[in-house]
Amino acid sequence: MSKRINWLNYLIELIVVIIGITIAFALNNWWDAHKNQTLEHQYLNSLLGDLQNDAAELDTTIQYNQTKLIFLKRFLKTQVQPRRIVTDTASQALETMLSNYFPVFKLNSYESMKNSGDFNLILDYGLKEFIVSYYKQIEELKILENYFQDFLSRYILDFAYQHTDLFDHKVVTPGIMRTHRFRNLTTGYYAYLTQMMVLYQRLSQHNQQLAEKISFYLSAPGRRESASSSSPGKTYSR
Repeated sequence: MSKRINWLNYLIELIVVIIGITIAFALNNWWDAHKNQTLEHQYLNSLLGDLQNDAAELDTTIQYNQTKLIFLKRFLKTQVQPRRIVTDTASQALETMLSNYFPVFKLNSYESMKNSGDFNLILDYGLKEFIVSYYKQIEELKILENYFQDFLSRYILDFAYQHTDLFDHKVVTPGIMRTHRFRNLTTGYYAYLTQMMVLYQRLSQHNQQLAEKISFYLSAPGRRESASSSSPGKTYSR
């Protein structure tokens, strides 16, 4: 005599198993998303700290160089008539060119994200592009700074070593400040510094915009989910 199978019980058990697996997957996905979001926020908050440091460095650099450019521009106007150049003023111009300040940028958070592969935790594609653009500008700025420092070392410092007593702040070669060589050095320095200032000011503006974008992204409810659904899927490899 055959035993009757209660298919309804098997069906209920199967449904219970499926629901259990589905809930387990959902909980696992939620936990992964929660961990990723927590790590993403940690990186972005760390980036904000780096940007605040960069902003302070840029402000100091811009203010310092603006004062120098005003003085050198006024000095260059006197070089139209070299005989009218006052040696003390020319010496001050040389000291101005010998004194330079370069901003120190914090790159730790960005480099950590990029090298670990965690940069893809940031789901907002536009924000990622803006971050990459900011640090690319820093790289371009550093290239120009290297050229500028080479100019300082090869020409400005060489001139100072040959014609001045750096310890006593005195010119030891009579009439050297009225020569075309010194005029060329001053003009070249002024041109370099002017170009640097354009990049500093542009980077400062980018810095402020990026800080605002990150702050908005962190504070806007559901921003991560919205970014996830609209992301074109581009990834950033190490």
